[in-house]
Amino acid sequence: MKKYKIFNLILLFLVTITLFTGCGETKYFSISTKSSNSEIGTGNGSINTTWAEGTELNLIATSKDSDKYPFICWVKDATKVYSTNSSEKLKVSEATEGVYTAIFSEGENNFNAMMYAALTNITYNTSNFSDINYTVRYAPEKNASIEIVHCEGKAQQVSINSFTDNVFCLLEDTQPKAYIFSLTLTVIKNDGTEEIKNFRNIKVNNDLFEGKSEFTYEDDVNGLSLTFSKLSKSLFEQ
Repeated sequence: MKKYKIFNLILLFLVTITLFTGCGETKYFSISTKSSNSEIGTGNGSINTTWAEGTELNLIATSKDSDKYPFICWVKDATKVYSTNSSEKLKVSEATEGVYTAIFSEGENNFNAMMYAALTNITYNTSNFSDINYTVRYAPEKNASIEIVHCEGKAQQVSINSFTDNVFCLLEDTQPKAYIFSLTLTVIKNDGTEEIKNFRNIKVNNDLFEGKSEFTYEDDVNGLSLTFSKLSKSLFEQ
């Protein structure tokens, strides 16, 4: 019996040590930074490694000519605007792990060179409704099986705007040059009934902008229009 008790005590001690060792394990996450155009600005190139969870880093974007090439925003993983501040703190975690790109304006009205865009407005002509639920998805043109939820929500008006937190990249080496967008609208009528509208195969690429800051997709038959905007400093100041 005594040996049995000693064995249990030793086993308990070993389990306790294992638990404390596991709880104290440090996690590491990768943080990388770059510039949308290294010839006109830098995106804190010194950050390109793995860091212990909880480490505080500074994202610093520096334009070589802030009047001609102003900083616009930091974009995380080519899909989300992380901050519009050129200097921003970042705490390392699983949620913040990723690639951060410092986006700079390519010069006044030079929207051909700007590779990041956002869906900024949805307008749908309908009447007698109380709410509209919307979900926008997109996929690479060459691999439509990969769907990314671009934005979703609810609106009480037919013009839905300000999606500047959700962006997509048109010219990134690791991304396609065109995307196929789809939109699902659930219109809740005043009498409580639902009308579901699906719009698919909306192609967006850089050529559609034709050197302009915006491209508007029009579906006159169904009363739908989508406005896509290239990222600019003024876009975030509206």
